[in-house]
Amino acid sequence: MKKYISKFLLLPMMAATPFFASSCLNDDDDSGIYYDPSVGPYNALVTVKIASDGSNYFQLTDSTIVIPTNMSEVMKEETRALCYLDYEEDFMKKDTVKASVKTFKKVLTKKAVLQDSDEGKVAINQQDPVEILNDWTTVCEDGYLTLHFAAQWGNAGASHILNLVKISDDPMVFRFCHDKNGDYGTEWGNGIVAFNMRDYFPEVSAKDVSFTLQWLSYEGEKNVTFKYPAKR
Repeated sequence: MKKYISKFLLLPMMAATPFFASSCLNDDDDSGIYYDPSVGPYNALVTVKIASDGSNYFQLTDSTIVIPTNMSEVMKEETRALCYLDYEEDFMKKDTVKASVKTFKKVLTKKAVLQDSDEGKVAINQQDPVEILNDWTTVCEDGYLTLHFAAQWGNAGASHILNLVKISDDPMVFRFCHDKNGDYGTEWGNGIVAFNMRDYFPEVSAKDVSFTLQWLSYEGEKNVTFKYPAKR
């Protein structure tokens, strides 16, 4: 099933550096606070998981779990989310901590698709330019590749289509595909999308696995290397 992102789900354009050439991801120049004026600041990108009793908890890092103390909405499916967390304990010193959720916003979360699948064929054949922004919300962790992207919008009724396609002739190459779906606007906006990568990498690995992400930017073809982290 296709999933879309509407203009009205976009975050206002933030100051961030696009990937202008082939490079390794470098995110050590970010402050760790992301701000969306419509809902406020974020200081965490998490995976919302479902416990055996149906409640939610957040996977913050490979080794840290956050128990939200005031979640009003229960997620029924695993998803990525941006949050502002007010920690009740020092999360640097414990594996499991409690936190109050001040701001919560779901991130569009979907699976990567094979190039030879119906959806993969459509995505490869219909590619419009997109930029990937280099900040702390563009990251590969917890089995997901999360991308902060920028593109041009215009028609308020148009929904853009986003896919991550695994290239069939190279197991370590993926392509981020953006279809503007007939929208020919020139107003810049940006959003965040997360792709589940677990089907394409072993769940237990002794070392990090490098893979290449390709995309068509407004300046032409670009690519960058990510690392799918080993299970520790």
